[in-house]
Amino acid sequence: MKEIFDYVGKRISEGDTALYGRVTYQMMENYWPTRRRQADSDKHDIEHSKWYDTVHKVVLSKTMKDAGLTNTKIISDNLRTE
Repeated sequence: MKEIFDYVGKRISEGDTALYGRVTYQMMENYWPTRRRQADSDKHDIEHSKWYDTVHKVVLSKTMKDAGLTNTKIISDNLRTE
């Protein structure tokens, strides 16, 4: 299992943008920003939490509004143009 986490972690860390739907974004936002500071965090948690803080996030949602979210762009319409 460690080998899988290492491989996936390496692939993810090479990206500078993450694309989410609203529900997945909200789950990620509720978990990753503070995960690395938890006592039971492992190497993967720490690395992914740091990556999540710095990566540019794009959220596709017709219901979410941009409320000054850090490193986050919300696309509600005109996906092709955006």
